Amino acid sequence: MTPPRRSHYVRRSGIGNPDLVPDLVGVEIRGDSAACGLSLDGPLARGDLRFIGSPDTSPEEPAALWVDDDAVTPSPPGTGCDDAGYSSIQAAVDAAAPGDVIRVCPGAYTENVAVAVEDLTVVSTGGAAVTTVQAAASASVFLITSPGVSLDGFTVVPAGVADGDIGITGGFEGVLDASLVNNDIVGGRIGINIGCTSSGTSIANNTLSGQTEGGINIDTCEAPPFPGSSQNSVHHNTACGATATASIALGGSSNDNNVHHNTVTSISVFGSGNQVHHNTTELPIVDNGSGSTLQQNTVDPDICP
Repeated sequence: MTPPRRSHYVRRSGIGNPDLVPDLVGVEIRGDSAACGLSLDGPLARGDLRFIGSPDTSPEEPAALWVDDDAVTPSPPGTGCDDAGYSSIQAAVDAAAPGDVIRVCPGAYTENVAVAVEDLTVVSTGGAAVTTVQAAASASVFLITSPGVSLDGFTVVPAGVADGDIGITGGFEGVLDASLVNNDIVGGRIGINIGCTSSGTSIANNTLSGQTEGGINIDTCEAPPFPGSSQNSVHHNTACGATATASIALGGSSNDNNVHHNTVTSISVFGSGNQVHHNTTELPIVDNGSGSTLQQNTVDPDICP
């Protein structure tokens, strides 16, 4: 319950006893009238009350939806791994509302998951080591097209190395504001790709290996009117392996991104206003942009096995 913020009262000339407290003629309460248990004595009626928000309903708590690939008779939304509501991640996503949490139990899931629900959290209960999502088709294993999504704790395996074979794609025009953390992306053309007009995503504590083109790609569509991806944070990731572009690549018009504390084979920087610092790379950083800041990075030829 949100506590009441303030009460307003005014003196009305000619009404009541002037020696007493002024008449209360208006009250503003921020919160839920029912939850606050408001009671009144005297002539003040509900019509004199102003509630900010809904006066009769409390905000709904985020729902937890449970997924287990071994669920034989799922009963949505489920209560735990022994009583899961769904046998596939996509089924839970399709049933979810903005702000819900999907809890994925250990297992091997073969599917391509499209996430188009705002502020949705998709998290494994046991971590990436015991929770694998492998593509069922040549397409992104996870495709995120709504803002505020969190993806946490999966081993992600694309189908191959064709153009569409990407581990995680954030494809959203505007503030994507995704959180992609604690994932292990194995193989694919690109491990994590942030689409060419998005911003505000955090990519952290992921391990990437075996990609043919790029590990983490902060993309640009290489043509107008797409401005590139900006104001993303890429930090504390490990990406070792030979890629055609770089382990971490900033596209030609991807500006004002922050890349720091990563351990990778290589970093390629285009765009402007990017901050690239405190990274350890096997190969020297390639800076083809303008106005980016590179500082306190270390080259260690033995950093990647």
